[in-house]
Amino acid sequence: MADRYNNEVRTVPVPNGGVGNEWPTLLGRMVDDLSRIVQTEFRLFEANLAGLLSSTVDRAISGMLMVAASVAGGACLLVALILLLHHWLEWWQAVGVVGLVMVLLALIAYFRMSAPRAPVAK
Repeated sequence: MADRYNNEVRTVPVPNGGVGNEWPTLLGRMVDDLSRIVQTEFRLFEANLAGLLSSTVDRAISGMLMVAASVAGGACLLVALILLLHHWLEWWQAVGVVGLVMVLLALIAYFRMSAPRAPVAK
C-alpha cells in the first residue's frame, strides 16, 4: 500500500506467511463487487424499462380508443348522409353516391400525402 506522505510501499503481513497470498482474496472481492454493480445496474434498467413500457402501452391504448371512436363516428355520419340522400334518391343511389364521395376523398388524401414536398430553406 502506498503511503500518502512519503510514497513508500509497505507490505501488510499475511498470517499464512507470504505477501502474495492476498491476491486470490482481492480478486474474489473484486469479482463479487463487480457482480453486485452489474446486478444493481440491471435492476435500475429494469425499473426504467417498466416505466417506459407502461407509458408506451398507455399511449397505444388511448390511440386505439381514439381510432375506434373516429371510425364509429364516421360510420354514423355516413349512415346519416345516406338516410338524408334517401329522401330524394333510391337506396342504391344514395349508397352509391356516398361510396363515390368516400373513394374520391381517399384518393385526394392519398395524392396529397404522396406529393413531393418542396425542400425547406435553412
